[in-house]
Amino acid sequence: MPVPLSVDGSARTKELIAELPVGELRQLAGKSQREPAEIIGIKQPSLAKLQKQSDLQLSTLQTQKLA
Repeated sequence: MPVPLSVDGSARTKELIAELPVGELRQLAGKSQREPAEIIGIKQPSLAKLQKQSDLQLSTLQTQKLA
């Protein structure tokens, strides 16, 4: 069962969430690969490849999106 993730948490909570592996975070939120891929502006197969990187974290994606 998906665990609801709140974006209204403390700064520390947001920091901890950003350090979770992307695949784990996505599964906890109960999302398909397509949904977060669309949000960050990539296609689902690209997200699938990124998720295979064991050390890929949300914070990494956020940094790449800003570049």
